[in-house]
Amino acid sequence: MSSESPAISWRRGIARFRFAALGTTMVAVASLAGPVAPPPSGKLYQGFYYGGVGTDTHDPTEHDVLPQDVDQYEKTVGAKTTWIYFSDNWFESREFPAATCSWIRDLGKIPYLRLMLRSDVDQLHAEKVFTLDKIVAGDFDQDLRAWARAAKDFGGPILIE
Repeated sequence: MSSESPAISWRRGIARFRFAALGTTMVAVASLAGPVAPPPSGKLYQGFYYGGVGTDTHDPTEHDVLPQDVDQYEKTVGAKTTWIYFSDNWFESREFPAATCSWIRDLGKIPYLRLMLRSDVDQLHAEKVFTLDKIVAGDFDQDLRAWARAAKDFGGPILIE
């Protein structure tokens, strides 16, 4: 038996529901453009994650990737990539990263984006802005809906975690 109070248990349930609903929305967005074919038998899709050098206030390892980085990676490994991974840090902007997704799509790749609801680059402390309590309370529902609509309007395959 859980030692949680009914109110805490209920709030956690609502939070799970909201995240599940958001996840379902994101999967639905991805499916609007149609399924991506599986790789040929005996082959795998190649992805790309950019790793830069960060500071206390900037994390380039997850979103400063540029087309020339993708080109250099593909030349180095001798393989074409299918998807390009990057993060969307909400401490920088709560808007869907359409510009980054567009240049990735223009390269013939699939954007693979990590939605990061965090208040700063430092991950060694409790979250200050995007707390579970505020998410459960619906404080960011308008932003999340706008983000999801923009992802849908992007109109191409996209992977979101």
